[in-house]
Amino acid sequence: MRQEMGVIAINDAIKLGRLRWFGHVKRREEGNWLKRCMDLEIEGRNPNERPKLTWRQVVREDLKLMDVEEEEAEDRDYWRFRLDCMRFMANL
Repeated sequence: MRQEMGVIAINDAIKLGRLRWFGHVKRREEGNWLKRCMDLEIEGRNPNERPKLTWRQVVREDLKLMDVEEEEAEDRDYWRFRLDCMRFMANL
């Protein structure tokens, strides 16, 4: 039914949104507070006793799953093209 309506799965939509935001942050100047927060360590543990992941670690997993390189986000037009391609492929 999702395919017929052209709607992607929610987990793919979340990954694409996270990668889109990553592109915005990646293109910021080096001293920007958003860029510094990418590797912010969170204290505590998850309920299953694993250490909490940083936002950047989650993004790196998304990049690996989507077969995309972090440096590609530097070129805004290319990054948007790649994300559009990923959205299209998620609809198939």
